[in-house]
Amino acid sequence: MRPPPWRRLGLAAGVLALAGCAATVPVVVQPVICPVDAALVAGRCATPKAIPERASFGDVLTLYQQDRQALQNCAQRAETLARLIEACQATMVQYNQRLLEINRANTTKP
Repeated sequence: MRPPPWRRLGLAAGVLALAGCAATVPVVVQPVICPVDAALVAGRCATPKAIPERASFGDVLTLYQQDRQALQNCAQRAETLARLIEACQATMVQYNQRLLEINRANTTKP
């Protein structure tokens, strides 16, 4: 035998009223993602070029210029990665601080 409709309606209203008394948990913000170009991470610094025997002075200068350019590119890539890591770490600190605030707010609720 099924309960009368007014009784089911009363039961549903009671459940909704009790649900309103439950503690609400705020939605946690999206996880932090630190996008870094994969090619930038995978790139390696070029090794110095070997000077062949009997190389002319012009050949040595050309190799020096190529090595110097490779060293500058490597330093620039390392500086870019360092800035990206610093920015990511700062974002993670902010994110973790927000999570701590949410946790504190949830633990102080009755």
